[in-house]
Amino acid sequence: MSDTAYIIMALIAGSLLATQGPINGKLAGIFGAPTVAALISFCVGTVALFLLNIVLISSQKVPAPRPALALGLPWWIWTGGLLGAGVVSLAAAAVPRLGAATYISAIIWAQLVCAAFLDHIGAFGYPARPMSLIKLLGMASLGLGVFLIRKG
Repeated sequence: MSDTAYIIMALIAGSLLATQGPINGKLAGIFGAPTVAALISFCVGTVALFLLNIVLISSQKVPAPRPALALGLPWWIWTGGLLGAGVVSLAAAAVPRLGAATYISAIIWAQLVCAAFLDHIGAFGYPARPMSLIKLLGMASLGLGVFLIRKG
């Protein structure tokens, strides 16, 4: 696939993320706790991914899981779900208070700063992409954007 296709995927993911926060915030309000909203969200997502994988595996579009492959993996490879649970729980708590635009602008800024650092050090075995003045200016601009969106 082309880079353009992956950028389109990222844009769709961003739209989904912006929509997910308010939905889970409403769910947290109904059930009284952001962690309950996150649990419900992850249960629905788990069922959806389970069914999707059954379809994809049976049509041979993806390989069947190989449990033995998991034995030698580093400990941190298993933390993605924990990180996702934190993101969903925090969104369910913060979006009703801040609004979707402020929350999403803050999360995007934090993602950018963290991602630039991870790129800079070549984290998780990816190639290092050094920090530059232009990247720092971009991050500062986005940080200012969070402030302006909150005040607006």
